[in-house]
Formats: sequence, C-alpha cells, structure tokens
Amino acid sequence: MHMAQQIQDLVASIRKDGVEAAKKEAASILQSAEEQAQTIIAQAQEKATQIVSEAEEAIALANRRAEKALSQAGRDLLLSLKASIEGQFSRILVEKTSKALSSKDFIGLLTKVLEAGDGDVNIEIDPKAFEALADELQTALAAKLKSGLVLKPHDDVESGFRLVAKDGSYFYDYKASELADLLQPYLARLLHERIF
Repeated sequence: MHMAQQIQDLVASIRKDGVEAAKKEAASILQSAEEQAQTIIAQAQEKATQIVSEAEEAIALANRRAEKALSQAGRDLLLSLKASIEGQFSRILVEKTSKALSSKDFIGLLTKVLEAGDGDVNIEIDPKAFEALADELQTALAAKLKSGLVLKPHDDVESGFRLVAKDGSYFYDYKASELADLLQPYLARLLHERIF
C-alpha cells in the first residue's frame, strides 16, 4: 500500500500542480483580457472624444459660415433695396421733371435761363410742349422774340429745350433726363439721409 499511497500522493500532487498552473494561467489570461479591455475602452473613449471635438469644430465652422452667409445676404438685400429705391427715384425724378417741362412752370424756367444768358441764342423746344404752351410762350417771351429770339419746335428735343447759339458754336441741352441728372445728386443725398 505504500506504493499505492505514493501514487495517490503523486496524482494528488500533479492534480494540485495542474490546478494551480491552470488557475495561474486563467488569472493571467483574465488579467491580460482586462488590460486589453481597458486599453480598448480608453482608445474608444479617446476616439469618441476626438469625434465629438471634430463634430463641434465642424458645427462651429458651419455656424460661422452660415452667419457670414446670412450677413452677406443681408448686405446684398440692402444693396439691392437701395439700388431699387434709387432706380425708382431716378425714374420718378425724370417723370416729374418731364411733366414740369411741359407745364406752365416751364415758361418761368425758360424766362430765367434767357435772363441769365447772353441773349444770342435760339430756343428749340419739345414739339409737344411747344404745341401745348405756344400762346403762353409767345406772350411771356414777346420782347425777346421781337429782339431776334427764335423759338421753334424740334424733333430731336425730347421733353425739355435746347439753347443753340445763333452762330452754331455751342448748344445747351435742358432735356428732362439731363435736368434730372443735375438734380439727382442733391436729391439723392436728401433721400439717403431720410431713408438709409
């Protein structure tokens, strides 16, 4: 029995050594797995933090771009509105000037221009205004007409009049569009002060 006891002790010793070795191996594998898991978790957290950071930067950049685009769109809208208002203003100014140049106010303007000039001119007038105001013009300018002023309609004159030197050396256009161009800078400044 002694031998049987020894074999049994040997088997028990081998079993004990095997179990301990297996436990050590299992503990080592478990520790290694835990370390790898911690590394993977740390890397995943780092990657997640990086992704969140990049997303926040992308969102901030997109917001800045959107704000800039919105600001530019607002600026473009204001410029477009300003151009539209100025265009309407120019059109109305020419229209009103044209009406004034075919009304009785025109006679007063023409008289003032002739008083300021050297008198050695002929006057060419828009045919429509000439037809509408012929009698009033002849009455208001009777003295000038007697002293040689020539007043006649001319097809090249649209809405307004032209002073032409009798010798042909110069002429001045007083068309509605020309007068509106002269008035526009002053009136546009007033419009700008009141609207913009």
